[in-house]
Amino acid sequence: MTRRRAESIHLTSSAGTFIIRDQKPMSDQKLEACLTDMAVPDWYRTLNSRVFLWAGIERVERLLAARQYRNSAHLVLTIDTKKLVEKYQDKLELSPINSGSTLFNPARRGPGTFLRLSDHPADTKVVEVTVKYSIPEIKDSIDSHEVIEPKA
Repeated sequence: MTRRRAESIHLTSSAGTFIIRDQKPMSDQKLEACLTDMAVPDWYRTLNSRVFLWAGIERVERLLAARQYRNSAHLVLTIDTKKLVEKYQDKLELSPINSGSTLFNPARRGPGTFLRLSDHPADTKVVEVTVKYSIPEIKDSIDSHEVIEPKA
C-alpha cells in the first residue's frame, strides 16, 4: 500500500480477529516536508512492509492512552528480544524515531531511518524494532501477554 491508511483494517481467520492499525498520526503534507530522498508513496510502502514493535513500555502506554485507542481493549505482547533477534536478525531493523507519526515536530526520515542491528549506532536510542514483512513464529518469542481493558 502506497498511501495513508485512514482507518484500521479488521482481518478474521480461524485464529481470531486481528487489526492492522490506521495511520491517523500521519499527515501527507507534514510527511512530504520531513522526507529525504524518497516520495510519500515510497515511505508508506516502507512502513506497510514491516511489523512494528515498541522498544519500551512508555511508548505502549502512550499509544494505549491516545484518544482514538483508549476506549478499546488491546492485547499487549511482551517479546523476548534475544529470541526475536536470534530468529529474525536478517529481517530486523531499528528506528530512532516513531516512523508512523508526523504529529509533533516530525523528525527527518528516509532510506536511512531503518538500520540493521549491526549498523545501528550503539549510542542512538531505539524507538522502534521492526521486522520486514512478517513474524510467522512470533509465539516462540512471546514472554507474556496481557489484555488491557479500556479505562472507565
